[in-house]
Amino acid sequence: MNCQIHPQQPNIPFPILQI
Repeated sequence: MNCQIHPQQPNIPFPILQI
């Protein structure tokens, strides 16, 4: 899991699954 920046919420990072 990597912490990426949400496209619509640049101030709120969210964890996404990277394969």
